[in-house]
Amino acid sequence: MAMGVNAEALGSKLKGLGSVMSLLASSVVVFLASAAPIRDEDPNKSEAFYACILAVVTFVVLGLVVLMDNRDKALPPKLYFGMMAIFSCCWIVMAFLVTFRGPFDVTGKDRLCCFSIH
Repeated sequence: MAMGVNAEALGSKLKGLGSVMSLLASSVVVFLASAAPIRDEDPNKSEAFYACILAVVTFVVLGLVVLMDNRDKALPPKLYFGMMAIFSCCWIVMAFLVTFRGPFDVTGKDRLCCFSIH
């Protein structure tokens, strides 16, 4: 409140960016989760690299979109739609790669936050 921002103003600014904020959070989670398979010389290291690179690119690009939106300089709708469509395709491919081929093909109580519990 000392900076002149109240909860209502902040909420109305972010309401239109719900999908962007969700994708930003997802990119942070995927980046952190893919660090261990890259470090541990996992046999499916290339899939983890793809996930890590996609997460970083997504975070940077969408971070710029949020900054532009905060300065009232929104992207043109066609460019925004095209960008989100490309991200959707890339994230769907990444989800299939890392869950069916690896390194995240094992789930359950034996895996906790990408670290094995033995």
